[in-house]
Amino acid sequence: MSNESVKVDREDRVGLFITIGVATLVAISALASGIGRILKVASGENVPIRVNFEGHDVTLDLGHGAVASAQPETFIVEVARLRPSTLAVSLAEPIISTLAILAGTAIVTIVLLRLIRGIALAKRTHLLVFALAVITLVAGLAGEILADVASNSALVDMGGEENLNLSVSLIPVLASLAIAAVGVAFESAHRLHKDTEGLV
Repeated sequence: MSNESVKVDREDRVGLFITIGVATLVAISALASGIGRILKVASGENVPIRVNFEGHDVTLDLGHGAVASAQPETFIVEVARLRPSTLAVSLAEPIISTLAILAGTAIVTIVLLRLIRGIALAKRTHLLVFALAVITLVAGLAGEILADVASNSALVDMGGEENLNLSVSLIPVLASLAIAAVGVAFESAHRLHKDTEGLV
């Protein structure tokens, strides 16, 4: 057994295989959802889009002559017809998100298979984890920015005023940092294993 091999118990292998199964289901679900969204947007007509109404007063008809004024943050609205620019941005968001999830689940599966084979401490494992961190960060931020741009563009398509309000969540940043920390742990374990070669 090489210095990069670590034996994995049978119970642990079963758990890892189950996790791979879950990752596969996540990938299939993301692919189906992404394709459905892409096909819906590609039609260019009656496309549901999250539109940012922050700063706009909206009048709600409550029936029986009663109305209420509200300032909602977002609405899901169906845009009758998208301009080419809105269509392009609206397509880019689900494409990037779907590809990112597929790439992420593929990397997770590869790392888990390395764990099952007992070679998780091999030289390139931490690079895969770091790649997952980068994908999480880039795709998360890009998805949010594209969604905001599509929201603003759709608002203009409906005759509203341009009100581009980019909002960036810390969730992709924190998630990528957590994943990167796991990569550092793998790298440290690999170096420790390498340094102890021949001592046992």
